[in-house]
Amino acid sequence: MSSCDWSSDVCSSDLRLTYEQALALIETRPGMRSPVPGVGVEVMEQVHRLHALAQQMRRRRFDQYALDLDLPESQVVIGANGLIEDIRRVENDFSHQMIEECMVAANEAVDRHLSGRKWALIHRLHEEPAPERMNELAEDLRQLGFRPGDLRQRRNLAEFVQSIRQAPLGEDAQMLILRS
Repeated sequence: MSSCDWSSDVCSSDLRLTYEQALALIETRPGMRSPVPGVGVEVMEQVHRLHALAQQMRRRRFDQYALDLDLPESQVVIGANGLIEDIRRVENDFSHQMIEECMVAANEAVDRHLSGRKWALIHRLHEEPAPERMNELAEDLRQLGFRPGDLRQRRNLAEFVQSIRQAPLGEDAQMLILRS
C-alpha cells in the first residue's frame, strides 16, 4: 500500500483514509463488502489487523498505568470566506486510537534507533508532580464530590481516572488531573 525510498527520505502512499473511513472499515465484519469506495478486501484485512494490534498496544500501555484521560477535543471548521463556520466535538473512536498507538510506537522506535546510535536527542519528559500539588489535586477532587484516595502512586491515579469515566463531573475531574 505504501513505499519508502529511505535513501532519499521519500515515502508515498497508494491510499489515504479519513478517520471516518478507517472507522467504517474497522466496524465492517470480515466477508462484508467495503463501505469505502475503491477499498478492497486486502486493505480491509490490513486495517482490521492494524486495529487489533493497536488495541493490544493500548491495553499494554494502560496495564502499565498510563493515564487514559479521555477529554473532549474540538475541530474548528473554517468556511470558504476564511471565517469559523462551526466547532465540532471530535470523538476518540477506534480510528483515532489506532492512529495514536501507531504514532506512539513510531516515536518510540525512532527514539530507540537514534539513541542506539548515540545521537544527542531532545526528549519531552513529564516529571512527577510535586507531592504538594497532588495533595491540592486530591482536595480539589474531594470538593467535586469524589473520593480520590492517595493519588501520589501512578497506579492509584490511573485506577481513579478509570473509576470516574462515567461520572457526571468526570470530564471536570480529568481536566484537573491533566493540569496537575
